[in-house]
Amino acid sequence: MEMHAFRTMLVRYLTDGCISSGDKLLSYANNQIPFYKNAGAIITAFNSLNKPLYSQSESFHIDPLISHNSEVKRITEYVQSELHDNLVAALIHGSIGTNEEIEYSDFDGLLILKNDTFKDKNKLIQTAIKISRSFSLMFAYDNLQHHSWFIILEHELTEFPDYYFPRELLKHSKSLYGNLNLEINASHYNFKSSRSLENLVNSIVKKTSTGRIPANNYEVKNLLSEFMLLPTLFIQKITGEGIFKKFSFEKAASHFSDEEWLPMRTVSQLRLNWTRPTNNLPFSPPVIVTSQLKSKLIKSSGSLSGDTLQAFQKGLLQQMNLLAQTMLKKSNEL
Repeated sequence: MEMHAFRTMLVRYLTDGCISSGDKLLSYANNQIPFYKNAGAIITAFNSLNKPLYSQSESFHIDPLISHNSEVKRITEYVQSELHDNLVAALIHGSIGTNEEIEYSDFDGLLILKNDTFKDKNKLIQTAIKISRSFSLMFAYDNLQHHSWFIILEHELTEFPDYYFPRELLKHSKSLYGNLNLEINASHYNFKSSRSLENLVNSIVKKTSTGRIPANNYEVKNLLSEFMLLPTLFIQKITGEGIFKKFSFEKAASHFSDEEWLPMRTVSQLRLNWTRPTNNLPFSPPVIVTSQLKSKLIKSSGSLSGDTLQAFQKGLLQQMNLLAQTMLKKSNEL
């Protein structure tokens, strides 16, 4: 089995145990049933993975996370107490990792799972359930959280998946387990051949072409976050090199006129002025975020208001749509 297909399958499993639409129905009866039902399929798929090839060695020293946010501390403590035995490492990246946390920030984390986790069915089930429950702690931190953990396998450290988690991010990450020395083997990955930018542009164009303003804060944050990823994928596409998201905006802006870049400036300002909706979901103890619960969270995320609503009413959707398509066109020309 190819790694990218296995990772898609594994992330679904670690989120709520479900790897098919029929599993969702089983979760209504008992939200742990899908974890037990699908563990064997995950182990079989793991054992069929193509063997990694040796490539150039590279070392990273990753400092420990120091955070004063109570919810971030809670996630850290949960990972340390519940998952330590089954992880090579747990990292935080993004604005929390660089100590630039703002109201808009969500929890961007990476787990590196030990190979031994997939050698015992019961160990896999219990690990998956614990990881799934940790997703609810992310919602407690930000009830608009739209993704769970990035997942890498221990044996991928000998063929590091730059296409999935660019190693450049490791330079700006923090460890949830204290000081960490991480050694990886990675050959040069050329991002020029990646279709990530095209896929993201297609997603944004689909969401903005109808002219329908997002129905709630969850939808709008999902759209804005996708849009702000465009500069990263654009620079990676035209240079072939990974780049940390923070540094991509200025580099990408130099390829566009002020008028073309206006929606990116508008969205960036909305991010800076963002007020996080009131969160009444402490999730104590942590719970499995089933599709039913997630739907409930999305519906309760509140309606747009203030600067965000005004920006959409003034044509932001159309501007985002045009810039996204222009970025894809220019990336193919450069």
